[in-house]
Amino acid sequence: MATSNAITTAGLLVMLAVGTAGTAEAQVPAPTVSPDPLSDVPPTTGDPFPFFDNYSWRSFIALNWPAMNSPANRGQPDRTKAFGDSSGPRVWTTWKSRFEIFQPGGATPSPWASYEGQNPCGAGSANDAVTLSSFSAFSDFNQAVFSLSKFGNPLVAQNQTYVRYEVRVNQPEFDSIVGNKWYIAWNLPTPTTSVLFNNGSTEIKAAWRILTDKDTPAIRGRYYVVPNAQVFDVASGRCTSQDIALVGLHIVTKTPNRPQWIWSTFEHLDNVPAITTEPKPPAGVALSFNNSGLPQTLNPAQRPPAISPTNPPVTSPSPMQVGAQAGDHAADHGHERDLLEPAADQGHGVAELHASDDSVANPDRTGKPEQRRRSVSTRRLLAEQHDNGNLLPI
Repeated sequence: MATSNAITTAGLLVMLAVGTAGTAEAQVPAPTVSPDPLSDVPPTTGDPFPFFDNYSWRSFIALNWPAMNSPANRGQPDRTKAFGDSSGPRVWTTWKSRFEIFQPGGATPSPWASYEGQNPCGAGSANDAVTLSSFSAFSDFNQAVFSLSKFGNPLVAQNQTYVRYEVRVNQPEFDSIVGNKWYIAWNLPTPTTSVLFNNGSTEIKAAWRILTDKDTPAIRGRYYVVPNAQVFDVASGRCTSQDIALVGLHIVTKTPNRPQWIWSTFEHLDNVPAITTEPKPPAGVALSFNNSGLPQTLNPAQRPPAISPTNPPVTSPSPMQVGAQAGDHAADHGHERDLLEPAADQGHGVAELHASDDSVANPDRTGKPEQRRRSVSTRRLLAEQHDNGNLLPI
């Protein structure tokens, strides 16, 4: 496994949440740093947001706990280590990656406690290393949107690199997919043959920024960095070893009380300018997606087209100017955040981040709950198209 820099625990935690009220009183628990995530958000007749806040932070801390570093213990925290211990992988980085599940030719994925299988970077590339590549051309370059018929847009950092996206799932979700053979297109459930995911199924979507010589030690020190990740390189057309920094993290979980799935979203504070009480980066530390010397308007003003074989990535893409828009528990993120795709940080650790919880019922701007029956990213994961054509096109 590749090692990463330390996760620190000092600083200001800012949390926004969206939730729905339940039917019974529950006491808001005290903050806890633990390798054990909560199993659910209890029903409550009071303010639901503190419960979702607590659930989201507990999930974040547990999944970013140092992991046991062996195939037999995939997804297990190392309880001999403290949360801030920098050695070894994090719990979620030992989960099954998307490419391990959806193998060429519709091959059966290897068992949970195994790293066997083909790697999109080719022979000799290890599946226990963070890999930013895919069997389908450029499918890790685009953001997901609330549609299964199209991809979203790419996001380009100020250092002129594309943000790259990684998806991993825990064992309950892996067992759901493999047990129902959903890695083969014709086995996917339909509206008339629906099959439920196992309770506790959890999916991670990570957003990574490739580091370059423009990223000074002062900048790198504010991020969770994976050195020597296996990354598809646009210039050479093959995978190379590159250092990557985590700028966003979605945690999506199905629970007994919240079968519509709970979304917890984390975004690095150094992505865009702060608009509330978030701490600002120190002098000399540039933001990932905003140039303070340029007009503070979206550039491009409209979403660019998705990266695809007919619109391939370029070696030096123009950086995107991204801003932030204020919101509250009952408001969607604005267009600026949509362009960025609210995601998250493990960054300067738990300290340097901003978060929101898009819970099981996501109120629209009128406050009307809009129930989510299954996470879009999970449906997209199941609809992922590989070059072999065994999975549904998206």
